[in-house]
Formats: sequence, C-alpha cells, structure tokens
Amino acid sequence: MIQTELNGCFGLLKIIKIIWRKSTYMSMYVIKFENDKRCLYCCKYHAFITEDLQAKKITELKSGDVIWIDISAFISDGSFK
Repeated sequence: MIQTELNGCFGLLKIIKIIWRKSTYMSMYVIKFENDKRCLYCCKYHAFITEDLQAKKITELKSGDVIWIDISAFISDGSFK
C-alpha cells in the first residue's frame, strides 16, 4: 500500500468559477475559489488532482470541483494572487 504525505504547502480549494481569457499573445484560465479571495492564473497545460484523487486537466474542471494545489509554488511564480 502506498501512503502519501503532504508537505504542508498544499491547499484544498473549492472552485466557484473558471474564466477563459484570450489575448493576442496567449490564452489563459482564471480560477476563482470559494474559500480564498485569490485567483489562480494558468494555461491549458495545467493539470490538478481533485479531492477524490482524480487527475484532471484545466479544461475538464468545472464549478464545484475541489482541487489540491501547491500554494507555495504558484505564489512564487506569481500565478496565484
């Protein structure tokens, strides 16, 4: 049996809205969360793990999904603000 331990950098957040934004240079997704005022900015190549341990691409997520994100990594690169 495999056991997973999180290092404390991960947060479990519930999605309330996913917005697709397109510009002349690139398109991006903005995820708004129910239990956090910050937004996550990501591209179509990002994937996340849901609370029931299913891997989903950003295009497969929907409102109401609860996902694990590495908060410290996204804060350090400026995509979670």
